[in-house]
Amino acid sequence: MDDETGQAHVDGGDSLAKIEGLRTDFADEAGEVRNLAELEELRSRYVGRKRGQLTAIFDSMGTLPPEARGPVGRAANHARKEITRQLGEIKASLNKDVRNEVPPLDVTLPGRSKKAGSLHPITLALQEIVGVFTRMGYTVVGGPEVEHDYYNFEALNIPRDHPARDSQDTLYLDNDWLLRTHTSPVQIRTMEGQEPPLAIIVPGRVYRRDTPDATHTPSFVQCEGLLVDRDITMADLRGTLDHFVKALFGPQTQTRLRPGYFPFTEPSAEMDANATAGLRCLAAAWCTRPFLRKSATIPTNGKVSPSGWALTVSPLCVMASLTSEHSTKTMHASCVSLRAERNAIFFELVGTLRRTPRRD
Repeated sequence: MDDETGQAHVDGGDSLAKIEGLRTDFADEAGEVRNLAELEELRSRYVGRKRGQLTAIFDSMGTLPPEARGPVGRAANHARKEITRQLGEIKASLNKDVRNEVPPLDVTLPGRSKKAGSLHPITLALQEIVGVFTRMGYTVVGGPEVEHDYYNFEALNIPRDHPARDSQDTLYLDNDWLLRTHTSPVQIRTMEGQEPPLAIIVPGRVYRRDTPDATHTPSFVQCEGLLVDRDITMADLRGTLDHFVKALFGPQTQTRLRPGYFPFTEPSAEMDANATAGLRCLAAAWCTRPFLRKSATIPTNGKVSPSGWALTVSPLCVMASLTSEHSTKTMHASCVSLRAERNAIFFELVGTLRRTPRRD
């Protein structure tokens, strides 16, 4: 017992014997370790910070006589290094055993496939329409969806007092700017920048102030065409539309061009086709002579005044003809399963119709 501190002296020989006993006990227990959990328990019991037996010897160094601290400290450090080395070897061996227990990767198993996205059926129908016209020599052009009142109405001979220009039918941004109600403004912009002959196709999104229901939607895709050249007649219009329908649905498709009423064109017509069951209106067309006579946007350079016509084709009507789907809500739906189903129907019907031979 120390007379000044009142603490019991620990003999250096006892500490050395205890260290040697810990090394022997550790070696015996290390041979029984079977997993990483048991290894962690062993490490904590011998060299853990809180309850390690070897750590306790380091903590009691202050109670040793000065002459015993050196030998005990060296023995304790050597034992800790040895125990730490053996713990590392055992851990490496256990990790290797764990890896060996994992079954090898079977590269012949099928992978986990991810469902690829697809284009919307209306987009596919629009691509088919544009493809037919580009093969006939038409050029695809586009224009802004936010349009000026002049290009959307004024330049197309739609007077200011016409109901179509009312705020109940058109989405105005201010007094002069609006969301275009058709793609016809692109025709004006093209004629301002190019001289005839012109053969363009204008696909794009348009906007109307409509309440969504089975036959109306405030936003839809439209595709218009314009042909301007010398000596263009209604026969050219009839032949173009007939070729378009047969190229899209097959040579067996029958068409009918009937008179139609559009208050800003003269004459006007609509084309029906028996693409599937029964007749369905697929396109509307009109001669643009009155417009060309009134418009100052087309330079003639002393040549014969140009003539021409315009047409519009609805991808919705094409899609409805192929799938027997009549609701605009359903055709605009973004459900992946519905879209995949309609895409399959679309391609199957297009392929079948094109392979069907012409009827006599």
